[in-house]
Amino acid sequence: MTTVTLGEAREALPDLLRRVAAGEQIVLADGDNWLGLLAPPPPKPPTAEELAADQARLEAIVREWTSAALGAGTLPAELSVERLIAAQRGPDE
Repeated sequence: MTTVTLGEAREALPDLLRRVAAGEQIVLADGDNWLGLLAPPPPKPPTAEELAADQARLEAIVREWTSAALGAGTLPAELSVERLIAAQRGPDE
């Protein structure tokens, strides 16, 4: 991780932003005090359409597995896609 002073950052901001866009993290410092961090943004969250498509795909997979395992072709309540997704997300989401 690269550390630069505010003065250095002011003079080289376009270059620093190109490096951040390439994935590098850069610390902004005033002497030994870290003031901030230039870092790439987190990935964009999925759109509602992408989430719906993922849910439909998962439902089809679960139905296929359930049908193969139980021969019933119906999805038991304890295997609902909503419950499986909630279990994967955890209590904080």
